[in-house]
Amino acid sequence: MASYLVKKPYVYKDCPGYIGVTLLYPYYVCGKRYHKVKRFRIPLDMDEKEREIFLRNKKREMIEKWQSEGYVTVRDKSNRYLEHVELKQEPETFAEVAKHYLNHKKKEVSVMAYKAKYNIFCELCNAMGEMKMKDLRGLDIQNYLDRCFEKGLTYNTVTVYFGNIKTLFNYAEVLGIIERNPISKMRRPKKQKDMANSRPFVMTLEQVEEMLKAIENDPIFDKAMIYVPLYTGMRIGEITGLKWKDIDFENRKIFVRRALHIWEGRVVEHSPKNGEQRVVPIFSDRFLNVLKEYKESLHEMERDGEEELVFMTVKDKPLFDPAFGKRLKKMKAKHPEIPAEMHAHAFRHTFTSIMINRKNVNPVYVAKILGHKRIEITLFTYNHTMIEDIERAVKGLEF
Repeated sequence: MASYLVKKPYVYKDCPGYIGVTLLYPYYVCGKRYHKVKRFRIPLDMDEKEREIFLRNKKREMIEKWQSEGYVTVRDKSNRYLEHVELKQEPETFAEVAKHYLNHKKKEVSVMAYKAKYNIFCELCNAMGEMKMKDLRGLDIQNYLDRCFEKGLTYNTVTVYFGNIKTLFNYAEVLGIIERNPISKMRRPKKQKDMANSRPFVMTLEQVEEMLKAIENDPIFDKAMIYVPLYTGMRIGEITGLKWKDIDFENRKIFVRRALHIWEGRVVEHSPKNGEQRVVPIFSDRFLNVLKEYKESLHEMERDGEEELVFMTVKDKPLFDPAFGKRLKKMKAKHPEIPAEMHAHAFRHTFTSIMINRKNVNPVYVAKILGHKRIEITLFTYNHTMIEDIERAVKGLEF
């Protein structure tokens, strides 16, 4: 039976005489963990043995239902489908071609990009891995996408699935495995965007000032953890891989040379996203002083050497995203000035918004700092902040 977790029973305030029990069923989509949730209401006068039997039956009933709907857990072999597929010189099935394609792409992309594609194709192979590429039709792919929407997968997830399926068919066509791509004329699913819900969270300049004022007397590690992503726009993996030798205090520059991530339980170092190193200027005196103070605080522990990582946990491990999020959560609980919506990547959004919309920095320069290959990516990704500024600018205007 799949794994599950039953939370501690709780009492209904508006329904005396009953207690509630929550059943959580973890499942994985595209390498990300989600939960199906079911709550049961149990009479208080039910004896312990009856309650145990009732819960056991309900657990079995719900877990069998979720499994039948295709929600697989990490323990299921199907979640690592491609581990059991042989790499062939002349692949025929969808899974064999996917294995061949991933083996080829492994040499060209970063570890994290490969990991993402691997997880996606594992999910796709669950549905069509045994089918021969030459037998798959556009109708088969459309039906699969429709089933994904029916299962409640998000628009973005289904779009990613479709893009990778199309890429695999193009790959098979180039290799001569199929005569032509059956979905070459198929368009990706369309969705009417809800602008209110599609905008990533961004702090205003006023909110930033309130937050920095609130954390002024916090431990220097916490201050540095906030200042670095806020004043550089760096990705969390790049911050994790930052070493003291990458910070040039004299010329006020930070060199983004690597990123660190976890891959199958190992710490893996690779090039920044897009494979290009870049330079981020230290334009703020306040930010520079925080960095200097933080480095001085590490001197007694001999953690300020050139080859030392800038951010390490108390257990001397790199500060990966989960650890960053945990630390940030504690800071949010302590300081109401830090918005509840803030997370590691929201600092990057905030940096970009302030640079372009409040400080009027040329978007071309901002794109270089962020590590975007094309300025269109910067403008498309962060155009929501421009819309908000336009709304503020025209508010109250009359002709």
